[in-house]
Order: sequence, then C-alpha cells, then structure tokens
Amino acid sequence: MSDDPTKSLFKIVADPENAQEHIRKFRENFKGSLADMGVDVAQWARRSNTHVTVLTAALENFSRNAQASFSRLEQIAAFVCRS
Repeated sequence: MSDDPTKSLFKIVADPENAQEHIRKFRENFKGSLADMGVDVAQWARRSNTHVTVLTAALENFSRNAQASFSRLEQIAAFVCRS
C-alpha cells in the first residue's frame, strides 16, 4: 500500500504512537504532490500560451484579410457608382 498524503493523515489519527513518522511521511509526500502539480501547471501554461499565440495570429490574419476584402468592396462600389 502506497503512502500518499491522504493515507498518511489517516495513519496519524489511527496510530498515534507513530504519529511523528506519519507526519514526516505526510509532509514528504504532500511536498512531492505539490511539486508534481507545479510541473503540471507549468506545462499547461506553456501549452495554453502556445494555443493563445496561434489563435491570436489567426485572428489577426483574418482581420487583415477582412479589412482588405472590405477595402476592395469599397473600391468596386465606388467604381459602380461612378458608372
């Protein structure tokens, strides 16, 4: 049976004679769990930043193309109105 933080807490309550050892294990395991979570959050942030960067570039490109299309439509409309 592994000693994850939750199991260590139960052992502290269930076996007070070895509470100090269980508290030490809890701290050790909990610290490791937090460190692992920190790595996961950092990876998620990098991936999210990449996705936001790609999305931003796509929207900027769309905006430029839409602006060019509207400019072209204005030119066509002005030409038709002159005719």
